[in-house]
Amino acid sequence: MKKTVENLPGVEDLKGVTKKAKNSLIENGYDTLEKIANASKEDLTKLPFIGGKTAEKILEQAREIVGGGASEEKTTNTKKETKVTKTSKTSIKKERTTKRSSKKKGNKAKKSTVILNPNQLLGYLIAIRASSSGIRHPAQGIVKLVDDLDIEPAILVGKKVKASYPSGKEIRGKVISIFGKKTTKKFVVRFNKNISGELVSREVLLA
Repeated sequence: MKKTVENLPGVEDLKGVTKKAKNSLIENGYDTLEKIANASKEDLTKLPFIGGKTAEKILEQAREIVGGGASEEKTTNTKKETKVTKTSKTSIKKERTTKRSSKKKGNKAKKSTVILNPNQLLGYLIAIRASSSGIRHPAQGIVKLVDDLDIEPAILVGKKVKASYPSGKEIRGKVISIFGKKTTKKFVVRFNKNISGELVSREVLLA
């Protein structure tokens, strides 16, 4: 049964609350526990000498004594709204994660379906490899992937390749690494013999 205002303890009966905080409540119109119970935490923290923890302590005692009422209903509704908001945010986050995951899987599937055949054109030799300090690697060449081959150079690492000089002499090698950033679409081939400038701009095929 809800208690009447006459039977309710007063503001001075609040436990664990300083005298300054109690006086602040009374001076600002919260002179009964019923008024306090219908206030919000934000309302009370605006008053002098009342911080967040003190406001929570005051509201908890006032609402317990008064028996809830409109304030309890307001708090319940606020909790429900907060729960719905959190659920909505979680759903949106999961949906975005699922889309990203599906996109990655789609891209992976697309790349894995590329079938490379013997004698397939992979690219063109663009240079004989040299280190940043100028040291040449005469048996290594840099190959630029052809534009219409939609694969990452990394999947070619370990593949055997071949190229031919203008004279028709064939030379073979193996892809050992990508060259530079992935976006450059270049890879490095180590040939079984030193190569000359005549091989530059020649086709590199899958062996």
